[in-house]
Amino acid sequence: MHLLFTVEHIQAELKENITQAQERHRKNADKHRAEAPELNISDQAYVKAKFFRTRQPSKKLSEKNLGPYDIIGKPGTHSVTLHLPCQFCSIHPV
Repeated sequence: MHLLFTVEHIQAELKENITQAQERHRKNADKHRAEAPELNISDQAYVKAKFFRTRQPSKKLSEKNLGPYDIIGKPGTHSVTLHLPCQFCSIHPV
């Protein structure tokens, strides 16, 4: 009986320590995070060029961002649908 109480006590203390450690890590990580910009339909946004193949001979010389492209939809809180030109027709616009 005494051993069972000790094991339960240790488990409860470990759970509490894990919860406190997670909270400390969350607070520290949140210090370095920035809020997502508020984008509305008809605004314009850039797209990172690393997701596209370009005809530049060197990635070093190519643009880092492509655009700006018009936002035509907002399917989620952190995603937008862009009106991309025909040369990017094989790319999903979200």
